[in-house]
Amino acid sequence: VPASTDPLTELPNRRAYLARLDDAISIWRRRDTPVSVILLDIDRFKALNDTYGHQAGDAVLVALAKMLRKALRSIDLPARMGGEEFAVLLPGEELEGAMILAERLRKELEKSSVDFGGSKLNFTSSFGVSGLPSSAGMATLDPEVAKQFDALRKAERADVSGILYSLADQALYKAKE
Repeated sequence: VPASTDPLTELPNRRAYLARLDDAISIWRRRDTPVSVILLDIDRFKALNDTYGHQAGDAVLVALAKMLRKALRSIDLPARMGGEEFAVLLPGEELEGAMILAERLRKELEKSSVDFGGSKLNFTSSFGVSGLPSSAGMATLDPEVAKQFDALRKAERADVSGILYSLADQALYKAKE
């Protein structure tokens, strides 16, 4: 059995996350249940590691994981994708709700700190959000955009998880700027 948990944060890892994402996409296709994705990345993480050491970086990663677990619903899936990058799968959540949650998480992280070696470490994160709307959610979109989602839903071979990840990653990249 391949490992499905990140040993440091005890969150699901990339493999477990992608498997659940594929399930959520199938449900979106069959039952018209929306799904959203949040990607987040700790800002200036390398500088934090260089300044305070890798154990401090690890302490920040663990604290972030705890905060995510506490802030999310039981059906949501936070995961460590690798390095300082995390993802949150939000089954049944329209994009608008995911945006609100991402902003709430961003503010929560901004005001939290990690005690490490007598220092209080503060950190921020950047976020990218994407999602697959339900029919009701599509009705609120620009008709051309809604057509794209409809085509995606019908496209048997489309790499929908790859597309969702890429859109969230692009948004994350813009947030970093």
